[in-house]
Amino acid sequence: MDVMDEEESMVAQLIKENEKLKEEIKMITNEICGLHNLAIGLHITDDFDDIEEI
Repeated sequence: MDVMDEEESMVAQLIKENEKLKEEIKMITNEICGLHNLAIGLHITDDFDDIEEI
């Protein structure tokens, strides 16, 4: 394998790793958004003054 082939192989590997990292970032971002929405929902429903005791 000459130098060009090695460089192309390294570039291909970096592109592959980059795509994998992009997918991981998307998953983490979705988790953060879900947790944020849950926190907003909990904050909105955190008003217990209107709830009568049983």
